[in-house]
Amino acid sequence: IGIEICNWGPLDEKDGKYYGWPAKKYNDWSEKYEVKKESVIFLDSPHRGFKYFQKISDEQLESVEKLLIYLIKEYKIPMNDNFGSDWFEFKGDVIKKVTPGIWNHVNVRKDKSDLCPDSRVTAMLNGLKDKL
Repeated sequence: IGIEICNWGPLDEKDGKYYGWPAKKYNDWSEKYEVKKESVIFLDSPHRGFKYFQKISDEQLESVEKLLIYLIKEYKIPMNDNFGSDWFEFKGDVIKKVTPGIWNHVNVRKDKSDLCPDSRVTAMLNGLKDKL
């Protein structure tokens, strides 16, 4: 079961402003691709080559939590033991062994960078067991 979250993911910085991927691709640094600073996660070290990512909004995080609770119960999806910063890294065995659980794009594809280490996401995931 795949869940997509509408978000630019990794951002490019230019002249102190932050932009979604089309800005660089089309050399269009206009405000239509700009992400306001308050909606940016600033990483201490790059994740998949990027230091800036668009934050998942509080409303999105709440919606994903509610959806996960429903899906876990409905389809008896096993819970991972712990969600830490390593949950945002590639894990080749997830696909190879068809490992059930809660995973994301970066776990299964080296070319994806749409979800970055975000403590709000891991806190939400680690709190799921108490809500099931």
